[in-house]
Formats: sequence, structure tokens, C-alpha cells
Amino acid sequence: MTVITTAFDKAARVRAQILGMGAMPIVTMPHPLASKTAGEVKAIAETIVESIARGLTGASQ
Repeated sequence: MTVITTAFDKAARVRAQILGMGAMPIVTMPHPLASKTAGEVKAIAETIVESIARGLTGASQ
């Protein structure tokens, strides 16, 4: 399970395939994060927290 920004989506998926982990859950959030305020990052996190939980538990939507 990994959480990345959109800028790294393709690279993460290719790397996972190369390492034999093509089924690894990947949750993507908007890029960039560095210029966001703490409040903006928190708001983004709130929109992906359920996807992260599903990725960690293997639960379906």
C-alpha cells in the first residue's frame, strides 16, 4: 500500500510491476503538496482516507 501524488502515479505503477507487486494498492492525491497549507493537506487526506483503509485491509468498495 502506498500513497503518492499524481506526478508519481505512472512511475509508482511501473515500479510495482517490476518488483512483482502489480496488485499493490496505490492511492493517488493531487500534486503538488509542498505548496499546500496544512489545512489543504488535511482536506485532501479526508477525501482519500477511505481508499487508504481499503488498501490496508483489502476490503472492497
